[in-house]
Amino acid sequence: MVITELGLYNSRWAMILPVLVSTFNIMILRSAFENIPNEIFESASMDGAKDFTLLFKMAIPLTKPTIAVLTLYYAVGHWNDFFNALLYLGDQNLQPLQIFLRRVLIMASPEILQKMGGETTASALAVSTLQVRYVSVVVSILPIIMVYPFIQKYFVRGITLGAVKG
Repeated sequence: MVITELGLYNSRWAMILPVLVSTFNIMILRSAFENIPNEIFESASMDGAKDFTLLFKMAIPLTKPTIAVLTLYYAVGHWNDFFNALLYLGDQNLQPLQIFLRRVLIMASPEILQKMGGETTASALAVSTLQVRYVSVVVSILPIIMVYPFIQKYFVRGITLGAVKG
């Protein structure tokens, strides 16, 4: 109802705005900022750095691994999201790849094939539809697999840097 009242139904903003901020990721980033020693900020302030300079020239470069990991988390989460598209996008031209993938996987399931044809038709098509299902899953994860090597160097360092210490 909120999406409809805001006029976001059947728009790309309906996929972006409701899941724009994750509380868990904010806590991780906050922890990463807290792990930066205050002495760095004090010495930069003595040299004449203002608040925005401290943020953009000191804090963000020091937490770059954590930001890279959180970006990967957001990207994978949004890439795999299909439920919001089912709810908020009625226009098929706006629907993401995951909706098409869901449709292919459901239509290629053995139960649907048995209802459409006889037992022999279902068994004959089972091998080819299984291959279609596997290929469609692999093709749908290719963009994430291609982006991951560029972010991988930050992955372990970013997780440990932003981890909550007990």
